[in-house]
Amino acid sequence: MDKRLPIFILVGGFGTRLQSVLKKRPKPMASVNSKPFLEYLLLWLKKQSYTQVTLLTHYLGSHIQDYFGSGKKWGLSIDYVFEESPLGTGGAVKNALNQKNHRDKFLLLNGDSFVEADLDRFVKEADPFDGGIILSRQADTSRFGRVQFCESKFLTSFQEKEASLGPGHINAGVYLLGPSCLSQFSKDQFSLEKELFPVMLERGQKLFCHLSESFFMDIGTPASYNDFQNHMENKIEL
Repeated sequence: MDKRLPIFILVGGFGTRLQSVLKKRPKPMASVNSKPFLEYLLLWLKKQSYTQVTLLTHYLGSHIQDYFGSGKKWGLSIDYVFEESPLGTGGAVKNALNQKNHRDKFLLLNGDSFVEADLDRFVKEADPFDGGIILSRQADTSRFGRVQFCESKFLTSFQEKEASLGPGHINAGVYLLGPSCLSQFSKDQFSLEKELFPVMLERGQKLFCHLSESFFMDIGTPASYNDFQNHMENKIEL
């Protein structure tokens, strides 16, 4: 598969739990040591030679577009799909694929999480199947919910947060998908995790789980946002 696989990034969330530090900015633009969180994510993609990026915006999307523009400053090619009203994670992607008339496989990332996984390896492992998801091993999965998979490393279920105490694997927010995964879903507003993936499993489709032991962090809460800032203080290459 082409290493220049296009990247779609979900950056339209409201960041409700992070409002105390956002100061009227979209969550991916939360400042981390004088850079927006999203800039670290984009630089990490560039480091792995993934340069074609589409940002799926909604809440205060103009802030993101004004800052990153075409992406030329970072050696990237960035375009944007604006979501008029909230469509959920799945609906946002389906809307973007329709607008761009995209018909090939792509990588999808959450714009509020960061995992230092090897994308080339993930793509190579997951490409033969209907889709793939990167999982991160965590000592306590209670804040995220746990992902269950079989011995062959195929997704079997998502476990809710309330039942996810203790160690396990969580969804790291990186997926390999094809347009057919979403086009078969008739709704325009839906969630990937709660609606699309369960439907795919019911239909016997295989979602490969890449198990990552690399650093993972999201910025969903003020505490995790501070943890990410601390981690990035020594990441001078980004």
